[in-house]
Amino acid sequence: MSNSDENITKMRLLVDGDGAGDDRRLNMMLKDLIKWCNADEDQQTCQQTYQRMLTQLAGIEWSMTKSMQAEAMNQAELVNYSNIHMKVESGILSAREEI
Repeated sequence: MSNSDENITKMRLLVDGDGAGDDRRLNMMLKDLIKWCNADEDQQTCQQTYQRMLTQLAGIEWSMTKSMQAEAMNQAELVNYSNIHMKVESGILSAREEI
């Protein structure tokens, strides 16, 4: 695998988030938007396409919110585990002094 292939793979993994296909959703949304802007459709078909894109956008936003909440939870747990680690370490040090 060449360096550029590795960079592309890393970028795709960063964009994809938790592996839920976020990059695919964004690409599909972009394709639908371009197709919608360039299409000569009747009003009803245009409205259906618009509603479908709004649904896709809502799904993308929900996924982003979920990822942000998971990140916040992970950060809080990191602080919690750090505090627990410091308490355990001070307990070990005090136990060594007592011995």
